[in-house]
Amino acid sequence: MKKLLLTLAFAALAVVGSQAQGTIQFQNTALTRMLLRASDSTATVQLPVAGTVVNGAAMPAISYGVFVNGSQTPIASLGANSTSVGIITVPLGTAFPIPGVDAGQTASIQIRGWNSTYGADWRAAQAAFNAGTVGTIFGESTVGNFVLGPSSGPGVVIWSGSDTTKLRPMTLVQIVPEPSTIALGVLGLGSLLLFRRRK
Repeated sequence: MKKLLLTLAFAALAVVGSQAQGTIQFQNTALTRMLLRASDSTATVQLPVAGTVVNGAAMPAISYGVFVNGSQTPIASLGANSTSVGIITVPLGTAFPIPGVDAGQTASIQIRGWNSTYGADWRAAQAAFNAGTVGTIFGESTVGNFVLGPSSGPGVVIWSGSDTTKLRPMTLVQIVPEPSTIALGVLGLGSLLLFRRRK
C-alpha cells in the first residue's frame, strides 16, 4: 500500500512539475520599434506599417516568433505590424508559457521576424532571404538568457526599450535589386525599345 501511495505521489509531482512552465512577457513601447534596412544600404528607417510602398513594393505585414533554447519551432507566433508600426502587438503583461522550462530556470531566447506571406514557415522566409529573393524581409534578435517567471505570471520581461539587459529591437533587412541588376534591366528594356523602333 505504501509503495502504491509513493508511486502516486511521485506521479502527481511529475505532472505538476511538467505543468509548472516558466513565463515571459514583452514591454511594448515606442522605444521598442523595429527598424528596416534595405540590403544595399546601411541606413535604417522605422519599420513602416503594412501596405506602405517601400523600395518599390508594398510592405507586407511581419510575423514574429519566440524561439527557445535553439529550437527551430517558435513557441509563440506574435502579432504582425499591421496596426502598431514596428511594435510586437501583444497586450502589456501577457505572460507566454515556455514549454519544457520550469519557472526559475534559465532559457536562451531569440525573436525572429519575417514576411507574413510565408505564414508560420519562417524557414521558407529565411531560405528566400538567403537566396536573395527580391522583396523578402527577415531579421533576428540577439540571443538572451533569462530566468523565467512563475507559471501564473507575470512573466519575466525579455523585450524592453529602456533596459539594456533585455533583448533589443531588431533590424529587419529587405532584399532589394542590386544596382548592377537594375542597370541590366534598364539596358534590356532599352534594347527592346530600340529593336521595336527599328522594326
